[in-house]
Order: sequence, then C-alpha cells, then structure tokens
Amino acid sequence: MSQLSLQVWPAEFLLPSIDAKCLQYMACAKFCAAPVRIEPSVSPWSTSKGNYPEIRGVNSGRTYYDFREFVYLLQTQQAESALDGGMDEFTPEMEALKALTFMHIYPAYAIDFAKYGLKLLSKRLAGDKYFFGNRPSSVDAFIFGCLAPLIYIPLPDNRLQVFLRSQCSNLVRFVSSIINTYMPLPEDEVRAHQERMALWEVYREEYSRDRQRSTSSVTPSAYPLWEKIVFGIVAASLSLAFAIGCGVIQVQ
Repeated sequence: MSQLSLQVWPAEFLLPSIDAKCLQYMACAKFCAAPVRIEPSVSPWSTSKGNYPEIRGVNSGRTYYDFREFVYLLQTQQAESALDGGMDEFTPEMEALKALTFMHIYPAYAIDFAKYGLKLLSKRLAGDKYFFGNRPSSVDAFIFGCLAPLIYIPLPDNRLQVFLRSQCSNLVRFVSSIINTYMPLPEDEVRAHQERMALWEVYREEYSRDRQRSTSSVTPSAYPLWEKIVFGIVAASLSLAFAIGCGVIQVQ
C-alpha cells in the first residue's frame, strides 16, 4: 500500500483533532492500521482547497477530500485489517446511520433535533462496543467524528453535553474508547489540554453570568420593531451562509 499523508487540525480539548471531519478520517486510518502519516497543521491555505482534512499520496501527489473516496481508497489497498471487510450485508443500515448522523448530529444547532438523533444512535448502539459488533467500521469513524467535539469541547451552551452524559452514556463510552484505543494523547499533552480547559471553564462561567445579567436587565420592549426585523434578516443571512459554507446546503 502506497503511503498517504493526512493533514488535520491539531489536537485540543483532549481530542486528537478539534475538527469533526479530521477525526473521521483519522479514525478510519487507525481502524485498519493503514500506513497513513498524520500531520497536524494550522495553515489550511497551504492545501489544494484551503481546508482540512487533506489526504495526499506521498509518491503520486494526488489529493483526496471526499470521505467516501478515502474509505474506498483504504478498502482497495492492503492494510493490516480491511476496513468494513465482510460487512456487505449491513451496507443499507450503515448508509442509514451515516444519513441520520449527518442530518441530526453534524449540524447540531437545533437542540431538540439533535437530541432526537442522539437517542436513536444510543438505542442502536445499546451495549455493544461498536455499531456492528466488536469490530469498528467506517460508520463508527463517521459517527465518532461528529460526536467527539460535542462531548469534549467546552461550549457556551452545554445542554447537549449534559444530555449526552446523562441519557446517552453509551455514546460517551463509545467515543472515549476509540480515543483511548486508537488515538491516545501523550501524558504531557493531556495535562496541557486540561490546564487550558480549566481556564476555558472560567471564561464560560463568566460568559454565562454576563448573559444572565444582560437578559434580566433588558425587557422585550427595549428594542424597537425595526431593530428586531433587521436582526432577523441578518441572522437568517448568516445562518444561510454558514450552512452553505459547511456543505449542509449545496449550491448548484
């Protein structure tokens, strides 16, 4: 198997990478023990499309950006363990789980919508180690990449994190197991992350207090109607731009 290099966003918040897509690609490579050289970087402008993850053939120089294409690349070359090998009978359900995760978890901006998806994933995983038994697949990598940032990255609004830890603890174990088994961080890096996370928690608490004070001191009538209309238009425009930029909405 020709060697590949995988450029990803660096580790932070006890995660091997802070980006969902980077985590998906890293997990796939680790699951099948493929000879992929993982290169953390913070200069996406140096890549062909200005973004991570980027997969590049060390000898051929060819680049890959599509998750399906990367999975196929790993499947067709001889690694130590064939990715998704012997799972043809599960293909329809695997695609359904990917679609569920992409629709409900990947955007994760609508809390109730995300909770519904998390409940379904938690029910499907049940007490198993992976979604299709005791061997990880590309579906596990895809779901792991979407869940890990939700669980580990400190967010101003942590309702989903509380929900995951209290009602979907098997998903939390699923994510932590993959990190500990396939992508453990060095002890010194873990300590550095924990120190920064403690500082981040202080900032989050200050943000929460400031938000509560500002909410209690402003009445609904404090803003004129025209300001509310302008705010709504700007918010909708920014949301649309974000969705297009993330690929949630495709523009032909």
